[in-house]
Amino acid sequence: MGEWSKKVGETGEKLVKEFFDLIGWSGSKDGLSLPCIKQDRHGGKTHGIDRLFAYRSPLEDGVLNNLVASVKYTAVDYPSSPNSAFRGHFLELAKMIECFKASEIKRSTNRQFAGVDSSKAIGILFLAIQLQRSG
Repeated sequence: MGEWSKKVGETGEKLVKEFFDLIGWSGSKDGLSLPCIKQDRHGGKTHGIDRLFAYRSPLEDGVLNNLVASVKYTAVDYPSSPNSAFRGHFLELAKMIECFKASEIKRSTNRQFAGVDSSKAIGILFLAIQLQRSG
């Protein structure tokens, strides 16, 4: 079951990469391991960033937007009332953003853009279910 779950997750991450490429966000980074700065509160040593894309804000001068994406792709149907599942995914992303803001990954990404005065960390949560094929 573990291998199947891993394969489904990798498929979801591949689909999100293709989506990013399709909308013009090619060059995004994937599979980043982010050290946790609040291990006691977050309950782990690292966070896994599934996809990271940075771009200059077209609406604010001197601002860099860092899009931090978490992909939740499953072969199991969500429950009829998915509130608790969504809440868990959302909290995981919020913790990741909290650690990203103080990370070397953020500093390194920001240094790649000249003329940036500030940056924002924007979390994106992708939720999808892989449909089972019959036969």
